Amino acid sequence: MDEIRLKAPATSANLGSGFDICGIALERPFDLITIEKSDSTSIRNTGRYVALDDEECSIFGAVIRRMREDFGFKENFGITIEKNIRHKGGLGASAAESVGVAFGLNELLRLSLSKNEILHYAAFGEEFIDGSRHLDNAAPCTYGGFTISYSNDPIRINRISPPERLECLLIIPDKEKPSTRYAREVLPDAVERKHALYNNFCLAKLVCGFIEGDVELIIDSLDDRIVEPARTKAGILIDLTELRETGRKYDYGVAASGAGPTLIAFGDIKNQNKNDFEKAIEDLFLKKNIKIELIWTRPSEGGVSFA
Repeated sequence: MDEIRLKAPATSANLGSGFDICGIALERPFDLITIEKSDSTSIRNTGRYVALDDEECSIFGAVIRRMREDFGFKENFGITIEKNIRHKGGLGASAAESVGVAFGLNELLRLSLSKNEILHYAAFGEEFIDGSRHLDNAAPCTYGGFTISYSNDPIRINRISPPERLECLLIIPDKEKPSTRYAREVLPDAVERKHALYNNFCLAKLVCGFIEGDVELIIDSLDDRIVEPARTKAGILIDLTELRETGRKYDYGVAASGAGPTLIAFGDIKNQNKNDFEKAIEDLFLKKNIKIELIWTRPSEGGVSFA
């Protein structure tokens, strides 16, 4: 095999109280990546988000470099990415690239890596971005579904299939986000006990909702009194108070997607209030004079795969 074409899904991490622990793979958007053996290493972007900067090249490079060190292969690679996941948008753009190149090299070079081993190498791309080997985006991109990362070294992941009735609305503001590294730096070193306890309750509801396939419990769990407030105060996130109230009115739960600025709403696919909720969101952001893009999607059962 001299060439492989693969699909790497967008992901949403944290989901309220699950900071650095929980994430979910999404059916759309997704990146399409072609990797071929070549005389020299090159990277080309043909997608919607066509800006190809040194940071993006270095994400691929960080993963390739580490795999080359461990396996000693001499091949170079030409990489073409149809980039449909916006960088710095809170939808796991760097995870899609990191997981994609680790998966692709595993197949091209017949390395016979397990999913956990693919995830191990993908983490070097994530570490390049913000200095942390967190797996909350890379895990669902690798495994699909809803994932809980409860150990980074060694890697320990629990994967749960999302309820078939679960539907997601991505609310993507036309708002620049600083680096993920900065979004982590603004977080408090200590929190009040009452906030920690409240977040524990929310995390328990979130995980139990996925285990039991209970969409209403998942919706009810989407809150956070630690990470989202700190990032809102720092100007990284839009204040979620009014958005959550709007969501409750129409039976949707709302949370920041990763470090934002994208927000994610969860609801039942049979919710009759879908159109009214979408219109209410549009009106709310119109009042704030912020342009948004809305994308309806579903959780993805599969992670990175052949395209």
